[in-house]
Amino acid sequence: MSLHSRKEKHTLKYFIGLDGGGSKTRAVLVDCFTSRTIEEITIDRGSNLSDSPEAVHVLYELVVEIIEKSSVSNDSIIGIGIGVASSSNKKRREEAFQKFKSIGLSGKVIILNDAEAAYEVCCLSKKQILVTIGTGIICLARGDGNKSVVTAGKGHHNGDIGSGYWIGNKLLISIAMRDNDVPYEDFQACRELVCDFFSSSNIDNIIIDLGSDKDKVKKVASIAKGVIGLAKDGNQLALNILQEATFNVSEYIIQLADILRLSKERIVLAGNGSIISSNFYRKLLNECLEFNFSEVIWTFSSIPASYGACIVSARVNNKHLPLDKLIKGKDA
Repeated sequence: MSLHSRKEKHTLKYFIGLDGGGSKTRAVLVDCFTSRTIEEITIDRGSNLSDSPEAVHVLYELVVEIIEKSSVSNDSIIGIGIGVASSSNKKRREEAFQKFKSIGLSGKVIILNDAEAAYEVCCLSKKQILVTIGTGIICLARGDGNKSVVTAGKGHHNGDIGSGYWIGNKLLISIAMRDNDVPYEDFQACRELVCDFFSSSNIDNIIIDLGSDKDKVKKVASIAKGVIGLAKDGNQLALNILQEATFNVSEYIIQLADILRLSKERIVLAGNGSIISSNFYRKLLNECLEFNFSEVIWTFSSIPASYGACIVSARVNNKHLPLDKLIKGKDA
């Protein structure tokens, strides 16, 4: 790139959006004027602010990387929207702002819940409820005055039920406690799933090692996919876990629907996350919801929540990034 073209590029203005969950973190850099996507990066590292101090470094390094990869200047960045799990963690928020202050960007950063970012790209109507279930779980809708109303979202260790982490952890506990209420072959199949995943035949050692593993949340949540597969094949232990998970998720949804005074005739849910993307998981969830709603409709967005974080950042800076233009700009 010539010196002239580099200077010309630096006169442009950009927004950065990040979407940080328990297992992956995505970043996008968007042109403020054309809504065109300049750069996208996805890494297999989580940035849940409740998990470890490393989450702050992941967010910081990803912002630095996308700026450098796009060959734009820090001064050309108008705003940085960071949609991240456990965004209310005061200690981690302060660490993040201090980190970005070192490169002169702290004043441009806004940290919001990852569900708020996802809502922007998943929900086209205020009558929709966002159901995000991946490593963690949160259900979100917009009530009176466009204020967010949330159920679940308390965190892995604070009572949330139904997430990928909860499913994996529930299976580990059931195996460690040697659940005798299911057929022996079903118990053994679940035990083999865990042993194969961790490449160990000793369940007690697996649990002890996880206690000091910085990637514990990600690893435990990764078991959930196998649990869903076993449940689909009729494994009673796996099915029991999923039925408990989906029953509690249905309660989160029903609670939100009651707060919003939604019709019992039909409910439209916007799915987001790896677990809720499972057809079998949704089938079990729909069976729980059919007692309260005549029809359950699911919608899914192909636009990453990092774009939603961009939209929120733009709004805070009195700019407008239309979703339809972002979609076109993404494919340009």
